[in-house]
Amino acid sequence: TPQPVHVLVSFAYLNRMKPAKREQYLSRVLRPDWNIMLDSGAFSNYTLGRQVVSFDEYTAFLKEHQGRFWHCISYDVIGDMKKSEDNVKRMQDMGLNPVPVFQRGGTPDELYRMMEGHDILAIGGISRRSKARAEQDYLYQVMRIVKDHNVHLLGLGWAAAKRYRPYSLDSTSPFVTARYGQVHLWDHKGWVRISKQRSARSGSRYVRPNLRHSRILQSYGMTWADLGKREEYKDKGKASQATVRSWLRHSSLLNRNGVRYVFALPWNPYSLTNMETAWAAERSSWGWN
Repeated sequence: TPQPVHVLVSFAYLNRMKPAKREQYLSRVLRPDWNIMLDSGAFSNYTLGRQVVSFDEYTAFLKEHQGRFWHCISYDVIGDMKKSEDNVKRMQDMGLNPVPVFQRGGTPDELYRMMEGHDILAIGGISRRSKARAEQDYLYQVMRIVKDHNVHLLGLGWAAAKRYRPYSLDSTSPFVTARYGQVHLWDHKGWVRISKQRSARSGSRYVRPNLRHSRILQSYGMTWADLGKREEYKDKGKASQATVRSWLRHSSLLNRNGVRYVFALPWNPYSLTNMETAWAAERSSWGWN
């Protein structure tokens, strides 16, 4: 049975666009076979150290486009549980239904209270070093409390999906891994990492050509010769396309296990094109109209 694709778009990115360009972008992402999760852009405010998106801008946009999104993340304040909860209440008073974000540093009582008032909540505060012991311990303690509740894990990928089986989670991995000169391909049994870059030939990342890997590459429309071409790792190249298609195939497995993998589109004009092209190729290979 065809499953919808889940995609995350940051309002911080939309907010930079002129109105006409923004509507053009929305017309491309708001399609019937995609579920769009809208992020407030609060993380961009935090990382850039300035207000890229204001509360009023975000809520005005949501009121104008209410009902067009699968879920919308609340306008949170990174590391500030009190302000984040106040913003959720303000948004609800406006008739909006945001997904609240539990902030790192919040107490178990605050987490329980958040669970009582919302069907789904997001868990934030996991750094990019998600494999570090401290990050894993934090996530484990939180997931022990929310184990029977619908949660969205912000910025986490397949390892967290496999371990915790949350309601949903998002990452930019489908769009960035090929930039490091390698492709991560899903073959329905697991992930295979293949690299043919000159710099990796003497390292542990280099994989010698073999029949299995040749068949996997062929299933994504690639050859060993393609792996040696630098341009194939850039946006819209074969390696980049194969990586997105791999995550699409893997996400269908996660969907069957009750986990919705969300493709977080990075801030560049090619990510959406890569997503559209890869999705069209997968639909064609599966025989879908």
